[in-house]
Amino acid sequence: MGDDDAKEISQAYRQRLDGQWDYMRQLVDLINFFAASLGFDSREMELVREQLDQLMLFDPRRTGTTKRERQLAKLGRKAPNPPVDLQAPSAAAALIGAYAMAHTAIPEIEDRTALQTAFDDILEAQEATVNTQSLVSTRKKVDKLYSATREQILAAEKIDRQSRRTKKKSGLQSGD
Repeated sequence: MGDDDAKEISQAYRQRLDGQWDYMRQLVDLINFFAASLGFDSREMELVREQLDQLMLFDPRRTGTTKRERQLAKLGRKAPNPPVDLQAPSAAAALIGAYAMAHTAIPEIEDRTALQTAFDDILEAQEATVNTQSLVSTRKKVDKLYSATREQILAAEKIDRQSRRTKKKSGLQSGD
């Protein structure tokens, strides 16, 4: 491989990493929008911060750490209005990603309805050229996935509680 090939590959790699950072900036702005719309508390923001920190470990360059710290510092600040231009590259993916991350942070069902409303508000603020039907369809798929996951978690917790009660009762009876 010649020097020109190596330079070209290196440049393409750096461009892809920079593209991922653009996505992360959009993701942070959208998370801030959802957090403000839903009034995330410190526990919810910390959960999102931990998730973002893990997502931002993709850049092995020395500047990667600085960029990650800068984006994490932006978390919790006021989001631009509208938080994103869905015509921008990777903005639709950032919208769905932020929506899914917000889902993981909110425990109450009522907040999920507010989350859907906030998502729809972003779409309404966009120009008519944005494919809103596709984004709403994807939002509904995310809703179904989180609903099914939540049901599975609740069922597992119920079984676990029943198992503990049975163990306590059998432990008390054998200890008598």
